[in-house]
Amino acid sequence: EQIIALVPTLMADMKYDLLDEFGTSWYSDGTRLNSLTFHGLSASISTTATYAGISQTATTAWAAQSVDGTGYGADPLSKLLSLQMACSVGNRGGRDRNQIDIFLCTSTDYQVAMNSLSAKQIYATDTEMAKAGFANALCWGVPLAWSEYATAATIFGLNSNLFEIVCGTSQLFETFTEWTV
Repeated sequence: EQIIALVPTLMADMKYDLLDEFGTSWYSDGTRLNSLTFHGLSASISTTATYAGISQTATTAWAAQSVDGTGYGADPLSKLLSLQMACSVGNRGGRDRNQIDIFLCTSTDYQVAMNSLSAKQIYATDTEMAKAGFANALCWGVPLAWSEYATAATIFGLNSNLFEIVCGTSQLFETFTEWTV
């Protein structure tokens, strides 16, 4: 009876473990767990690697843009703006097509950016992002969000027009069904 009573708890623990693994893999370079995890955001940083089957060397438009973060602590908002502008160079269509629409960083980098905002600046929290577990504020009109899984010393700028994650159910993971990786 005690073992049967533990089953719901074990299933809940497995669900949280899966969510932890997903959060960690989201920011990874794809080499974790003997390279069996998907290529996360860190895999896209190199401008010479093949990412999503496309060579960033052969197809320069596919190359990840990056900005040297030296001096971020002194002027984080300038670095974030530089990253946003670097990702829009050479493209047409304005904000709706080619610019970053979210910055993702660690809580430390988030705190540095928030401390640099002037006292009169108003920042808003996006309730949908809050539901997803992100604390966020607007920086240059773009949400700046922190995640406990984010890679240290790296801020990712993403354009959600370029990718989409779809969950087939209302839950991120189904724990009572068989599935193939």
